[in-house]
Amino acid sequence: MDIYRSWKMFSKIVKERNADQIVLVTSFPLREKLHGEIEKIRKMVPSDLEIVLIPDGEKAKEWKSLGRILTQFTMLYLTRKSLVIALGGGSVSDVVGLACSIYKRGMAHINVPTTLLAQVDASIGGKTAINFLGHKNQLGTFHQPIAIFAIAKFLRKLNREQFIDGLAEIIKAGFIKDYEIFDILVKQKISELRKKPVVLERLIQKAIAVKEHFVKQDFKDNGIRQALNFGHTLGHALELKYSLSHGMAVLYGIFLELQVAEKLGFVSTTKMIILKEMFDLLGINFNCHKFKIDRKSILHDKKSFGDKISFPVIDMLGEIKILKISIKELIAALEKCN
Repeated sequence: MDIYRSWKMFSKIVKERNADQIVLVTSFPLREKLHGEIEKIRKMVPSDLEIVLIPDGEKAKEWKSLGRILTQFTMLYLTRKSLVIALGGGSVSDVVGLACSIYKRGMAHINVPTTLLAQVDASIGGKTAINFLGHKNQLGTFHQPIAIFAIAKFLRKLNREQFIDGLAEIIKAGFIKDYEIFDILVKQKISELRKKPVVLERLIQKAIAVKEHFVKQDFKDNGIRQALNFGHTLGHALELKYSLSHGMAVLYGIFLELQVAEKLGFVSTTKMIILKEMFDLLGINFNCHKFKIDRKSILHDKKSFGDKISFPVIDMLGEIKILKISIKELIAALEKCN
């Protein structure tokens, strides 16, 4: 799986695939917002381009949305030789990847992530999923795209919240593997970061390198890849319950998980100071006390098994350990934090 930062190789890769049909799946709002880019894609493919539209955001990751995609695939008579292009944020790549993995037992797709979050995290690594019964990413598969086109131009259209969502995953990458990310971030103003493409590109490349480092070692997420879930165990428990954006939920999750780690015997003072610097940098007024995490949400976490859970903790900046602890122990540590 290759990640490209321009359209240069797009036509070549699509033509080499020799697909019998090509379908683009995107969200209703993006069809209008990215009309010019969609027309560019249409000109770069060797055949007619069918378009399938789904909702945006977390609504894209509902059972109904997955059904809509599969229905359209069936009505268009797609085959295992067809090619699907997923154009959108992380939710779009998640649900389209899942649809492609189960339609006729597997069909090729290309991810074209349009948000910073999707470019540094969601579109990479082959994880696909939808939410189910109020729980995050409960139904999914592992299905790699044949290529990812993370075009820098898309990032110019993001609002502040979308930009912070992506930075949350970049900050996570700094904690678990590459602490030099913090050295870059503390010198920047978020309002100016998008005006510094060289600096932003460096951050993106670093975050992608961290993601690939863990994915290559453990594609099926049975061991060390779970490091990428730092901030997500507790973050996911808050995301759907409180309708938080993914990035904000991860930031809250990192804050809480550092506190829990301290209760488990891992000193977190230095890490908390750095995280506070990141909050100030992002202009976030942080208040975790208004949130409560349900035990049931943790029981439904993908990393739980029996009465235990895999819980990533930061040992030193850039170094992470995966603890196997009881859910009871995790809840007790969390209650002490509250």
